[in-house]
Amino acid sequence: MNGRRIYVLCDLEGVSGVVSFDADCAPDGPNYRRSIRLASEELNALIRGLREGGAGEILVVDGHGPGGLDVEAIREEVDLLLGRPIRPPFEMDKGWDALVLFAHHAMEGTEGANLAHSWSHKGIEECRLNDRPIGEIGWYIYLAGYFGMPAILITGDDKACAEARGYVPQIEAAVVKVGLNKTAAICKPPPVARKIIREAARRAMGKLREIEPVRLDPPYRAVRRYREAELADRFCSFHPWAERVDERTVAVESDDYLDLTLKFLG
Repeated sequence: MNGRRIYVLCDLEGVSGVVSFDADCAPDGPNYRRSIRLASEELNALIRGLREGGAGEILVVDGHGPGGLDVEAIREEVDLLLGRPIRPPFEMDKGWDALVLFAHHAMEGTEGANLAHSWSHKGIEECRLNDRPIGEIGWYIYLAGYFGMPAILITGDDKACAEARGYVPQIEAAVVKVGLNKTAAICKPPPVARKIIREAARRAMGKLREIEPVRLDPPYRAVRRYREAELADRFCSFHPWAERVDERTVAVESDDYLDLTLKFLG
């Protein structure tokens, strides 16, 4: 297939209409099936927009822990990476031309952000990289940059999109809801959200030549502060290279960003 090769990293919390951790994002939640159907329809719109902008091969990675996509609802021609376990770099190292962050959320502690968290909304209080707060958006933008891949598009609430622009000012953003707090947002109706995403995806493909990969120079020190000391105990028991900073805080260091990612997230 001709055209640009695009890597799409998906989450669920940035979908319009998805506003609650327990009701909407957890497999036993009453709205979970609806959430993954809404996500899949937004993804269809995203793919159509990317194709209209010149995308060829597209890999879609389901990055939501228990799964965030309904395979039967995806009607576009893409490859889907599904299931667990998967370890970094999650197939990012296969020569893709650009990263798309689909349905992402802001980091833990972001004021007014809907469903804000950093990897675990129950267990993690804060993550920092080289003494600056970081969440999934920034981490994966840097990981893409490690492989020479620019981040060209993010979809989600207004706070997530603003977070991405802090790393990539030119990134295209599809704002499908406005966060009020962790469990409330002003949402666009599904057809409107899909139109916003499709148009943003098409525009993003036109920016591919002007957006550069974002790289962070070594050395690297990543710190994770848990809500409970028991979780820090568990991390250190499985990661002998980790430094115990205090009762609830752990740290890892490296001069290579992929190695850091494997130590911190793997």
